[in-house]
Amino acid sequence: VPNGFAFQALEFVGSVLYGVGVAGPCAPSSLYTIDVNIGATTLIGPTGLGPVSGMVYDPGNQTMYGVTGCWQQFGSSKLVAISLTTGAAVVIGDTGRTTLGGLAFGPDGSLYAIGNSQDGGNFYRINPANGSSALVGPTGFPGFSGLTLAGSGFPSVQAYWTTIDTCQVPVPWQFWQPLEGG
Repeated sequence: VPNGFAFQALEFVGSVLYGVGVAGPCAPSSLYTIDVNIGATTLIGPTGLGPVSGMVYDPGNQTMYGVTGCWQQFGSSKLVAISLTTGAAVVIGDTGRTTLGGLAFGPDGSLYAIGNSQDGGNFYRINPANGSSALVGPTGFPGFSGLTLAGSGFPSVQAYWTTIDTCQVPVPWQFWQPLEGG
């Protein structure tokens, strides 16, 4: 999108595409809508934080969740709630992880995150009430920037992600064992 920003987090809510843009590494971020037909962006407002590296919308409670990037600025990724009206982000809690790169809800209703290169590409379950995380397991890959979960239920769910370092296409990862509580 030719507006001078890099969009690190994208999420559809209905037919509207939202994106969090930053002007540079660890720079302040803002929430935008993006016209998928022509690429035009419309500013909603600043998040009040640095980069948001992943977003996912929960239609059940009408909340846009995000995770902060830039471990140098925050110390660890924070789970945030982002207002779709103002763009402002409110910190829900600390994930205890260096930097997470993507968020997705699984078919079990749980919130999951994937670690980027600073966090070794591990896969986590996130508590949306307080931001705490629990390690699900290593992926065997060094780090990721996006996450989508597909499937009808555990353990047949596959995780698809992309890595920003090598620009690889989505890579499927099969859960080989049932996840605790899933």
